[in-house]
This record gives sequence, C-alpha cells and structure tokens, in this order.
Amino acid sequence: MPLRFLIDTDACVAFLNGTDVKVRDRWLGTPAEDVALCSVVKKELFRGAWGSRDPVIVIARLDQFFTAFRSLPFDDRAAERCGQIIAELERAGRLIGESDCMIAAIALAEDLTVVTRNTRHFRCVRSLKLVRW
Repeated sequence: MPLRFLIDTDACVAFLNGTDVKVRDRWLGTPAEDVALCSVVKKELFRGAWGSRDPVIVIARLDQFFTAFRSLPFDDRAAERCGQIIAELERAGRLIGESDCMIAAIALAEDLTVVTRNTRHFRCVRSLKLVRW
C-alpha cells in the first residue's frame, strides 16, 4: 500500500505528548505503512529534544518512535519544489517558515497529504493536500 500522509512536527508533538485525543485516535486508526515522517520534521523534533531538560531520555524516545515510520529525505526533487514554493509565496507576500516550505515540498514531490494541527501555515501553498487531525 502506498504512503498517504506526511506528518508535520506539531502533530508528532501532540501524539507523543498525548495532548490531543483526536490526533492520537486518528493516528492509531491509520496503518503505519500509510504514514511517513521526513528529515525536516526529525530535525525539528531533535531540536526540541536537545533543548529539553533531559535530552538523552527524549532522544531515546524519539529514536523508538521513528522506527515505526518511513522517513523521507529532503532530496533534489523536494529542493526544486521548495524553491518554487518560496518564490510563489514571496510574489504573493505570504511567507511561511523555511521548515514548513521544506515539508510542503517533500509532500508535493511525493504526492502526499500533510497532516498538521496548524493548517494556517500550509494552506497558502498551491496544490498542497492538507488535513488537520
């Protein structure tokens, strides 16, 4: 079965922290093979871990969490899409964070739907499929 969803950082945090029952239930109701993470999301999660009170424990928890999911890289196809996204958003005067542009570019390059709790950051990216869990 092909991948369907690329999970954004905020959805991962909500799932890991157990702060959003809807995210947890939807995630647990979705086959693991339908869900992917990406190197950009991992970077953001590791940044949070290294800034925590106990990085060793948080990183161990992340490493365990990551094993269940395929991880997509920010590759050359995504780089081209990212450049296109940034240029279009600049022309429209609607900039979003660089990491969000990179996540959107990976999703577009792989034809995936971004799962996020913050649709505001992504809805201005043309052709991006988006869902809030």
